This record gives sequence, C-alpha cells and structure tokens, in this order.
Amino acid sequence: MTAITQNWLENYLRTRVMTGGNYTKGVSPVSIFPPKDLTSYFERIDFVDKSVLISLAVPECVFLARHLGAKRVDAFYTSELEVYGYYFLLWTRKYKNSLYPDLTNRNYLSRLLKRVQEREKLNTQEEKDALDFFIKHLQNETDFSLLFNYCSGSQTLSLPYTYSKDKASLESPSSVFQFDLSQERLLLPQIYDLVVLNSPSTDNTTGDYLEENKVKLMNPFSDSAVLTFHNNGASITKRF
Repeated sequence: MTAITQNWLENYLRTRVMTGGNYTKGVSPVSIFPPKDLTSYFERIDFVDKSVLISLAVPECVFLARHLGAKRVDAFYTSELEVYGYYFLLWTRKYKNSLYPDLTNRNYLSRLLKRVQEREKLNTQEEKDALDFFIKHLQNETDFSLLFNYCSGSQTLSLPYTYSKDKASLESPSSVFQFDLSQERLLLPQIYDLVVLNSPSTDNTTGDYLEENKVKLMNPFSDSAVLTFHNNGASITKRF
C-alpha cells in the first residue's frame, strides 16, 4: 500500500485540463458505467458469505457483490478518481433512486450534490474529498459527461434493477485503500475468496508481478477465484 499523493483540488485541476481537451498524463475519465455483460460473469460465481476484494476501477462490482451476499467487501484504487467515481454512483442510488446519473442535466447534478451536502456526516475523508471535487466542477460549469467514461454495455445488466434499492448493496466497503497489484514488493492486506480486477495496461515485467500477486491474494482453502475485466470482456481464474 502507498500513501495518497494527490488532494481533491489537485485532482480537480488535472481533470479540468482533461475536460478542456488537453492530454494530462495519468488522467482519464472516471469509470462509473459497468463493462458489457457484467452480471453474466457475476452470476457464474457464488458470492454468498465470501470475502471479496474489488477494484474501484469497476465500482459497479461493489454493489453487485453486496447484493449477491458477500460477507465482506474491501475495495482498492490506484487513482483517487476511482474513489470519486464510486461515491458519485453511491450517491445517485441513495438520493436519486436510480442506477446511473443524468450527466447532462445541471439541475439534476446540483440537487444531487446538495442532498449529499445536507447529510450530517460523511463517512470517510475520501467521501468528503469526492464531494468537494464534484462541487468545484459544478461551480465552474464543467461538462460532467466529459468527466466520466461511458460504456455502451451499461444497459446490459441482467440482474433486476431493484438491487439498486437493496440496503445491503448500498453499504460502503469494509475498507478502502490505495493498492497497486503490479508492484514487485507488495504488502498484501489479507487473502480473499474472490478478487475482482480491472486489467491495467502493463509491460511484461509489471504484468508478471500482477499475475503473481493475484494468486497470492486467493484463499488456498476455499473455492476462490479472480474475475478480471478487460477491453474484450472478462476472464475467470480459479484456484484448483
């Protein structure tokens, strides 16, 4: 695990450059829409009473894992922007009772963020930072559709939409931490029954570390698996 290196204002400035049409190294639209056929992969795996580690690069997976009965969900990120995307999706479900936000309606966005502000207490510093980040973008009339990465498969969810109203699915992860699986010397938080990842672009060396660390995270005493999403779909690796 590594320390947080950016604050919300720095992230705001970097993403303002991005939404202005200029390339900024290490910055890309925040993902809140799920990969194509997401639930078809989840339905193949038994989540009931399992401990799960999930990449916030695919935030939809946190809600699905809770909905499908996972007993513990930890989440990790490699960029603070992934955390912001997760909370934006969480707020949409809690306060707008819908799966995905209307990114082109400024009145909608203003009312959503106002509802979050009216809460007596935000759960974590990450959630406070996410709120400040999005309020700043709203105040400066950022086009929110440029902040987020829209996936054409976002309407292919096969589980009932009612899971967005499932109280358990709207619980925050048990823990959220910064974590890079492609590092050579990695302090693993614990082992898990299931690991859900977004496959990053890596060279051969970091790719090898990623594969090694994935295996180390899997519980050798259970029917554990790693579900990895990538550009062409997903793959499931099971420990035998």
